Amino acid sequence: MQELPDGRLDNVNLRDDLMLGGLGVTVVAASNRSNDSIAPYLLNPATRQFGAELVHEFEVGGRAEGCAADDELGILYVAEEGSALWRYSAEPGGGSTRTEIDRVGGVNGLKADLEGVTIW
Repeated sequence: MQELPDGRLDNVNLRDDLMLGGLGVTVVAASNRSNDSIAPYLLNPATRQFGAELVHEFEVGGRAEGCAADDELGILYVAEEGSALWRYSAEPGGGSTRTEIDRVGGVNGLKADLEGVTIW
């Protein structure tokens, strides 16, 4: 067990064998309720502990409830509860720039309380 002083983390997701810099790594990401952001970490496979360095963090604006990564395109899709589905860069150093895919009450019929996201 490991405790990180990084805020109120919630909705934790784990991805094994994600290609990053030519290496297969394990990424653990969580929504951070303290500052409405997403916090991804690299997991050390030998110790099963998180690395001390945060890989990439960006603000969501509201409560992040679900996310899905497109490995081939380097894109992260995030559902912001009660607001919209957003597209971010999933690359380290990709910044916080986001593009709205659809909005609650928008043309595709998204309803409030957005939760899980998947790529089909």
